[in-house]
Amino acid sequence: MIRPAVYDDLPAMAELEASEAMGSQWRLAQLEEELQRTHAQVLVAVSNDNFLGHAIAWLIAEELEIMTIAVCPQYRRKGIGQALLSHLLNLPHRRSLLELRAQNHSAHAFYTSVDFQAVGLRKAYYRNGDDAVLMERQNGVP
Repeated sequence: MIRPAVYDDLPAMAELEASEAMGSQWRLAQLEEELQRTHAQVLVAVSNDNFLGHAIAWLIAEELEIMTIAVCPQYRRKGIGQALLSHLLNLPHRRSLLELRAQNHSAHAFYTSVDFQAVGLRKAYYRNGDDAVLMERQNGVP
């Protein structure tokens, strides 16, 4: 089940973020701030009270900016990330944007499979010097 995140979800979200070698590694305080933003869409995937993953996006002026999608390692490749992304893409917007590490080939393949296209590159964008690929997807507003 995909549902809006609540404060009780934050520790599991922070733990997952901290474990991600190539992820954004959001801290608890940052995740809490997202819950307070009116333009933030913060979702969690759960099953039988088990936390499976989460997604955060900003919806501003008909643009959806995907900030992070993270799935617990034991639940990967089971459609959880796709379900989270589908919920985000069903929000009313005209264009979706995201950035990902150039070395994250599985994320690149995941997003290209749903019509995202690479539209730019930010050199040495991440703290460790990794480049960021900018991706975009056009969407009609329902």
